[in-house]
Amino acid sequence: MISQLAELRANVLEVQHGRTTTSLRVSEVLIALTVETEGQEHSARVQQSLINRGYHRERKPGAS
Repeated sequence: MISQLAELRANVLEVQHGRTTTSLRVSEVLIALTVETEGQEHSARVQQSLINRGYHRERKPGAS
């Protein structure tokens, strides 16, 4: 995922991961990223690219 973000020229500011929630399967991990983009259009392209690669996105309250 990080290399894909680099290809998209998105700047990763923070990464958090967790495996302690009961909603995850053994083969899954929850990853929270703080990513800097070049504006709304770039943000939309980055998000859509990750979705197209099979990643699921949940927006944190207050995030854009």
